[in-house]
Amino acid sequence: MSEKYYDDVIAPALLDLMNKCRDNGMNLVADVEYEPGKTAASVQTSAGACISIQITSIWAQSFGNFDKLCMTLMKNPQLTKGHNSIFLHKIGIEP
Repeated sequence: MSEKYYDDVIAPALLDLMNKCRDNGMNLVADVEYEPGKTAASVQTSAGACISIQITSIWAQSFGNFDKLCMTLMKNPQLTKGHNSIFLHKIGIEP
């Protein structure tokens, strides 16, 4: 598979699917590896998305960089409001 195939075929199909989800009040996160180690993220989330979708979205947009995921969560504690994570608590993010 190639980035061109992703751009020409997969991304437009995901955009159509994301629009359908948005129009029906659904959230969608797609993380596609189009070549080994190379990914593209397609994300459609609403303000009220659950913590699972929010974290999945941040992770997909971090492109495998765990530090970026953690830093984003630390800088935006509202994203994890009401969490029950021991790890988040240990790094100073209160539920």
